[in-house]
Amino acid sequence: MASTKRTVLTSLAIDAPPAKVWDTLGDSASWDRWNPMFGGFSGPFRVGAQLDFQVALGIGKVPLAVEVVRADGEELRWKGPRSALQKPLAGADHYFRLEPLDGGARTRLVHGESFSGALLAVLWPHMRKMLPKAYDRVNAALKREVAG
Repeated sequence: MASTKRTVLTSLAIDAPPAKVWDTLGDSASWDRWNPMFGGFSGPFRVGAQLDFQVALGIGKVPLAVEVVRADGEELRWKGPRSALQKPLAGADHYFRLEPLDGGARTRLVHGESFSGALLAVLWPHMRKMLPKAYDRVNAALKREVAG
């Protein structure tokens, strides 16, 4: 059976240069303060880091285990789950990309995630309604935090 992928994609302009946005986005320890969805990271964002954290969904907080694959000031990206047994059931590639606008004076935050796995057929109808709104809330919270 071929694996189908589904994607959630959101974006938002932030009135700050990408480096300032990264100062907040790239600091995993600050996420509990400003992020309404993700928190409790077990360590810093660095390539190869295997992190555990929680995601707040309508059903409560769900534990996740991911590997950071990019964290360089332009993009934060993680993939999960780390467990080889879970990947065929539900895989995800989550990212936050910072694109300079207006010569670098402002930033476009592109926040998205691609999903795959056998459970996607069952979960996607709910996910496609819930996740864009949740990601928009994260984006708006980041924008407020950066504005200080």
